[in-house]
Amino acid sequence: MEKSVGLDLLRFILKKKKSYLLVGILSIPLFGVASFFLNNIYTSTSVLAPVKTTNGPNPPIGSSSFTSLIGLDMIDNSDRSEEALVQLRSYAFFLDWVEEFGELKNLIALKGWDSKTNKLIYNTSIYDPVKNDWKIDLSSRKETEYSLQDAHEDFLQSFKLSKNRDNGFVYLSIDHQSPEIAKRWLDQVIFLINEIIKEKEKEKAISSLNFLNGQMSETNLTEIREVLSDLVKQNTQTLMLAEISEEFVFSVIDPPFVPEEHSKPVRILIIILGLIFSLVGLTIFHSYIFFISKLKKSE
Repeated sequence: MEKSVGLDLLRFILKKKKSYLLVGILSIPLFGVASFFLNNIYTSTSVLAPVKTTNGPNPPIGSSSFTSLIGLDMIDNSDRSEEALVQLRSYAFFLDWVEEFGELKNLIALKGWDSKTNKLIYNTSIYDPVKNDWKIDLSSRKETEYSLQDAHEDFLQSFKLSKNRDNGFVYLSIDHQSPEIAKRWLDQVIFLINEIIKEKEKEKAISSLNFLNGQMSETNLTEIREVLSDLVKQNTQTLMLAEISEEFVFSVIDPPFVPEEHSKPVRILIIILGLIFSLVGLTIFHSYIFFISKLKKSE
């Protein structure tokens, strides 16, 4: 019985082949035209490598336990890069980026980019580029209004990062309607994370050096003085590296670039998927008509 119903349905659908042909002919140009109303998205990428530091000679056995006891940690560059990766996606880093570079208008108020004139087009109901005036209150905490936390979520939709656990390389990318802004944002992100971690490590090293020098002046025990001396050398090296190096946490292997071709949308894929969904929808519609007519006949 079920096999007979299936064959009847197939015959019914085959009789409707003209409708499939019509839907196919209409769907291709329809989805093709619709896809051209979508803004082009450009992706700038970069490859980073965690900076390898040389911490000098290995400290004496037991120094790790001693440093933990006095409240200091041995400098671990792998922890430093892992911390940076976590911080890159944090809300605090986003706020630092907004304050440092003032790119918020290009994140939430941009409608499009004119490739012919290289002009940015803003949504004037959000931001007035002529008067440099915001039309919305980003500090509002009302759930119905757009906030900086919403902007952070939008930023994370554009910003992607991953790490190859085999070689340690870090891969960053940023999507944007303007290829120049995509490249600029990625440059800013790389610069800022190096600066933030560098300043944090400088403060930590200075504080540690002040403490260690004080401890050395108060003890005459040789073993303890050796441990303290090694820690002084490590923190001094960290401080020197922070002063002279811009690439404190990550070195740039493949720098960000201005992409020439858009990465999204893939218009041929939109057309193909649109055609498939249209044909599937038509099949469901014909199946519904078939079973309704069959039900009426059985009554």
